[in-house]
Amino acid sequence: MYKSKLPTDYFAYILLLITVSLWGLAWPVGRVIVSSSYGESLPPFIIIVIRYIIFVSLLFMVTFLKEKSIGFEFFKNNWKDLSLMGLISVTFYQFGYLYGESYTAASDASLVVATSPIIVLFVAAA
Repeated sequence: MYKSKLPTDYFAYILLLITVSLWGLAWPVGRVIVSSSYGESLPPFIIIVIRYIIFVSLLFMVTFLKEKSIGFEFFKNNWKDLSLMGLISVTFYQFGYLYGESYTAASDASLVVATSPIIVLFVAAA
C-alpha cells in the first residue's frame, strides 16, 4: 500500500494541476484570439505558426536544460515521418480547432473535441 507523500509527489500534483489549467484555458484564449473585437483578428494559420515558434523554442530550451542535448540525431534519422505526422496530426487539428472556434463558443468546441474519441470509435466500428 502506498502511504508516503514525498515532496516530489506534491510537486507532481502541482505540475498536473498547472497542466490541466493551461489546457483548459486554451479554449477560451483560442476563441478570443480568432474573434478579436478590437479590430482584425489573425487568420488561424498565422496563429498556428506563431504558437509553434513559441512553444517549439520553449520545448528545445527545456530539453537542452534537462538533457544537455537537443537530440537532433533522432530527427535526422526520422525527419520524413516526423514532418508528415506534424503536418497531418498537429497542423490540421490546430487549424480545424481555431477555424471552428471562430464560428462557435469555446465550450461547444471543447465538447466536440472531448467527444471525438467516441465518434472515431463508431466510425471505425462501421
